[in-house]
Amino acid sequence: MRITSRQILINTLSGVGAQLGSIVITLLLVPFLVHSLGVELYGLWAVIGSIIGYVGVLDLGVGSGFVRFLSEHLERGERAWAKQVMTFGLLFYLGLGLALAPLIYVLAPHMLAILKLAPQYRGTATDLLVLAFGYFVLSSALAVFEAMIMAFQQMYLASAISLGRRAIYAVTVVGLLEYGYGVYAIPYAMFLGLAISVAAQLVVVYRSFGSPWSNVARWDPVLIKRML
Repeated sequence: MRITSRQILINTLSGVGAQLGSIVITLLLVPFLVHSLGVELYGLWAVIGSIIGYVGVLDLGVGSGFVRFLSEHLERGERAWAKQVMTFGLLFYLGLGLALAPLIYVLAPHMLAILKLAPQYRGTATDLLVLAFGYFVLSSALAVFEAMIMAFQQMYLASAISLGRRAIYAVTVVGLLEYGYGVYAIPYAMFLGLAISVAAQLVVVYRSFGSPWSNVARWDPVLIKRML
């Protein structure tokens, strides 16, 4: 894949544009969320989101290597190895999520007890923690599709899908709040945005590459060792 200066410029500008668009959406949405939910409930979601963020350190750096390995093998025409990277990435995060899910479920009440929440918020906090963790696992696993798009030097498509996902989330969360879903509108809207964006990424991947999956029984242990 030959990278031109025009491609670099388009990818850079699209990335900056997507980030600026996301910032604008956030700046417009946060005051609405605070007004609709109240300071306590919005603050509860913000704290729980930060707790889940710390779980991200458990990927051991695997996620940051996907684009690098995919780019390397695609440039060399090693489609079979690129498929192994994709399949490994998806299964790695799903496996990590399944391994941690029982622990999160059991420890959730004890973790949230540190916050000294009012009794009426304890059940909601546990629900939000489980939903946030589920979203983290799914979004991490399905990020391999975005990594493949970026490896094809189609960052402009990745940026457009990312911004679209943020816009879908914003519209959905406003609608769900209007229908009385309360603080649960936030994770529900996030899941919907994720589902639609992954569907778009799948279309791009299949059109650019074809099926990205490999047979686990035929994995090369050398490649897995390199990624880890």
